[in-house]
Amino acid sequence: MSALALAERPVAPGRRASFDPDVVAAAARGDAEAFALLYEQLVAPITATVERLVGGVLPNDVPDVVQDIFRRLARELHRWTPARGASLNTWTYTLVRNHCFDVLKRKRLPMVALDGRVAEAAAALEAREPSVPELLAFEELRQSAAEAIARLPQEQRTIVRLRVEEQKEPLEIAAVLGLALGTVKSRLARARMALRHELRAFLAAS
Repeated sequence: MSALALAERPVAPGRRASFDPDVVAAAARGDAEAFALLYEQLVAPITATVERLVGGVLPNDVPDVVQDIFRRLARELHRWTPARGASLNTWTYTLVRNHCFDVLKRKRLPMVALDGRVAEAAAALEAREPSVPELLAFEELRQSAAEAIARLPQEQRTIVRLRVEEQKEPLEIAAVLGLALGTVKSRLARARMALRHELRAFLAAS
């Protein structure tokens, strides 16, 4: 069984032990048994870190994120070397943290069409390395926005999703739905007002 195949194993707590340099070196070369030993040593701390960084807002995604991290670890372990100064624990934590950041970034819901302040907040996060609290706050906003959109009346929800998810202009939406442009703009305005009301706490904080 390959190291990548072992990375697909179900997540479960494993025994803790110090890292054997020979085992790490063998795992980096693709040795499946060596990677299995590392898996059992790392699965508990990696799962705990993912739960802390991602689990609060994406609890159902934690097992998949953990498995993705192990697949990535299997591919990239050869890049780690003690000569560079960072311990394997530190190097692995950095990999896990960056992967969690990427997961949270990919989950963002585009909100440019609904409120410029949300778009500015997203741009500010993209322009620098965001902190964990910032990413979690933005993910919470994304989830709240998705829930708020789902509660809109059907006629407004359809227009909002075309505007936000497919980035269509009002004139395009009118053509797609066979509506007058004024009707599209009116429904979009009412939806925007309703969403701002539901998200007022987040928008005030941003």
